Amino acid sequence: MSDDVQYPDHFVERLEILWGAGFLSPGGPDEVRQIVEGLELAGRSVLDVGCGNGGPTIVLAGDLGAGEVVGIDIEPQLLDRARGHVARAGLETRIAFQAVTPGPLPASTWSSARTRWSTSRTRPASSARRGVSSSPAAISR
Repeated sequence: MSDDVQYPDHFVERLEILWGAGFLSPGGPDEVRQIVEGLELAGRSVLDVGCGNGGPTIVLAGDLGAGEVVGIDIEPQLLDRARGHVARAGLETRIAFQAVTPGPLPASTWSSARTRWSTSRTRPASSARRGVSSSPAAISR
């Protein structure tokens, strides 16, 4: 976890006014659907890399039917906000969050992974980037 907070609470509040609850940038649910288009997520486990304050994570579980979604991010204060959004959506049994440090992904088995911008913060190329581009991406196995 980084001591350098990129998203202080007052900034996140303004971003959510602009982009919607749980979203830190434009695109919203439609962009999440576009990133994972063609992947069958129903009932599968998904890792949401750089989940921020949980909007995309909620779309993956709530709208697209992923069975389990674990969102990871390097900013714990965003995960606190994400947990609140998940509770309001009633998805606590299918979504969990974990604070991480930049580097290799946590050890586990995932059916799919989704990211938008987070891989740009893992230089040089590491195991966190293998199979994931720095542009919006989804991978599945």
